[in-house]
Amino acid sequence: MNKIALIFLLFFSHEFIFANPKLTLYETDQKYGLVQVKNTYYDSGIIRTKSQLKESKLHGTKTYFNRSGNIILEEVYKENLLDGLTKEYYDNGVIRKETHYAKNKRNGLERYYYPNGVLKSKKYYVNDILNGVSLKYYDTGTLMSETPYVNGKIDGVSRFYFIQDGLKSEKIYSNGKLDGISKEYYVTGTLYTQTFYKNNEKHGFDFLYDRDGKVLSEKYFRYGKVYKPTEKEKHILLNNYHKEYTHHHNGRIQTEVSYIGTKRDGTTKHFFDNGQLKSIVNYSDDKMNGTYKEFYVTGQIRKQIPYKQDIMNGLATFYRYDGKKIKEINYSFGVLDGYSVYYHRNGKMKEKTLYKDGLKKGKQFLFYNNGVLKGEFHYQKDFLDGEQIEYSRKGEVKSKLLYKRGVLIKQEK
Repeated sequence: MNKIALIFLLFFSHEFIFANPKLTLYETDQKYGLVQVKNTYYDSGIIRTKSQLKESKLHGTKTYFNRSGNIILEEVYKENLLDGLTKEYYDNGVIRKETHYAKNKRNGLERYYYPNGVLKSKKYYVNDILNGVSLKYYDTGTLMSETPYVNGKIDGVSRFYFIQDGLKSEKIYSNGKLDGISKEYYVTGTLYTQTFYKNNEKHGFDFLYDRDGKVLSEKYFRYGKVYKPTEKEKHILLNNYHKEYTHHHNGRIQTEVSYIGTKRDGTTKHFFDNGQLKSIVNYSDDKMNGTYKEFYVTGQIRKQIPYKQDIMNGLATFYRYDGKKIKEINYSFGVLDGYSVYYHRNGKMKEKTLYKDGLKKGKQFLFYNNGVLKGEFHYQKDFLDGEQIEYSRKGEVKSKLLYKRGVLIKQEK
């Protein structure tokens, strides 16, 4: 009798739990520990969503189901923000998309798949912005295209391939705009078109070829408009614009340098041996002009330094491997000028110093890694000058020092 009662109780409890939508359910998650479970259902009674929560916030996995009961989406949350690997599925259960999130932003690799499970594309994000080489594939698995991105814009050589694996086109971009020679090919590998662009407009020659390499059409453009060049201009257009390459041992491009004549003019790029962009800068008349950008092998930005006529000029920013800033330095034509700011590993400010004409001038602030002010110092032409105050981690005054042109005059503790 007791055994029958126990079976009845277990059965009744099971039915009560799943039939009562107001009942609070809990389960133990391998990563997040004990979490609350909240379900929603279709009218048919089939589960629609299952969410893990902590303190009324999404914290753990949220799973979506179709009307057949198959999983169509899995999201990972941390305190109501997407944080982890999100997976999306076709109705037949085959994976459709995988995206890595950190604090509600795409960070890392994002993959798309065809319904047959073959990889469709790969993209790399840093703080929700495309960075690195994006790849697309045919449903046969062969490469369709490779497109380099820097801060969300196409930057570098973008290539498309025929399904038979031959090169279909290659176009040079700078900061999201066509800039350089664009080429298209026949499936046989012979050149089909050759067009020069500058700032996203046709600027220079534009040739169309037949399959035997014979020129079918020859045009010349100046800032997007057709014009008739002199013979001397033709010679310059045809012979002066060019790119030179060096390669790694594995055959991948190591450097790509744009020239006009013998001088660097246009984009210069360096690549890691895996094809990932390592650095990029623009030259004008053989001198750096614009922002020099350097990257880690992951595609994460490492440093950004503005140049004018080969001289640092503007705000230079340096980053750690995880994307946090190391320091920000202001330059005026190669000389420190303005605030220089340094950061702790946790991202909080470590030091803030004012410079004028390369020398410390004015206030300098130092901070503990918890954000509390550590010291306040005053400089005149690189010498400590005036009252200098040091603080404890609790914000209490530790000492006061009085300096005059670098010489200690008075000390208080």
